[in-house]
Amino acid sequence: MLELFVTPILAMHLLAFNLAAAGPLVCIWLGRGKHAINPWRNRVGGWLAWLSCGAMVAGMLLGGLLLLPGNNPLYAALSRFPAKTYWYAAIELAFSLACLLAYAATWQWRGRQRPLARLLHSLLGLLAVTNLLYHFPPLMVVIAKISANPHWATEVVASGPIEHKAFLKLMLRGEVLALSTHFVVAALVVATLAALWLLARSLPQAPGKLPPKKVPHEEPQAVDLDRQQLAGRIALLAITGTLLQIPVGIWILTTLPPASLQAGLGGNIVASLCFAGGFMAALALVQQLLPIAQGDFNRPAAKRAVWLLGVTVVMMIVTLRG
Repeated sequence: MLELFVTPILAMHLLAFNLAAAGPLVCIWLGRGKHAINPWRNRVGGWLAWLSCGAMVAGMLLGGLLLLPGNNPLYAALSRFPAKTYWYAAIELAFSLACLLAYAATWQWRGRQRPLARLLHSLLGLLAVTNLLYHFPPLMVVIAKISANPHWATEVVASGPIEHKAFLKLMLRGEVLALSTHFVVAALVVATLAALWLLARSLPQAPGKLPPKKVPHEEPQAVDLDRQQLAGRIALLAITGTLLQIPVGIWILTTLPPASLQAGLGGNIVASLCFAGGFMAALALVQQLLPIAQGDFNRPAAKRAVWLLGVTVVMMIVTLRG
């Protein structure tokens, strides 16, 4: 029963932090140069910046839900770190959230400023991203590893709290680096699909219906062409990130202990089926995005891509936890 509750909460927690961590990177890409050439870049970038802020708050709340009574392995893993680790983590989260909020609040302002001011605005978003991606994926991976196997860190720290120097050694382990890289690439895929979903919301509900908000001085056909072109580029980015997960996934498999590897490749029927299902869902996601990249952009296709991403994440979480 605990697993049935933890798995979807963990999936939503990871998706939320994926979006918060990489959303500003996609915003920076959307707002680069003279983004007014394609008005949808500016509009989607603003929406995505605010969505990233909401995702970070949601991710923190969902993370709190994982601290369930009875989840003893997780509490045991958390107790291996000194209290100051969590104080620093709270400060880092607050700092990143403040940067994200400032970045989103000044998004529309940036378009009216000089190149130097726009560069400083981009650096603000980059600061929030690097702060999240450097500190939290390795920490979460180490906690998850110790939760699954209490003896995982004994080669570095036989007993007692895991201090900063010991944590740095654990960070450099191949399995931690591989899973952290997987998180970063997954975050880029989630953020690009979030941008695609936001862009799809601007599409007319019925054939022939004009977008809810037309860009001034633009004909409907020009507006639609700009949107189709942007959707194609976003879909291409998402395809690239999804395909990059294949070599990263192979890297992860090479770092797994023999027991975990055997479970994923046939020793555990549930883990094996979920691994196969996640891989098939990822391929279906690429297949769903290909027509969008070629110019066939519509709401149903964008929604199916988002659902396939969710299925892939849940399947892979069950595989790793199995």
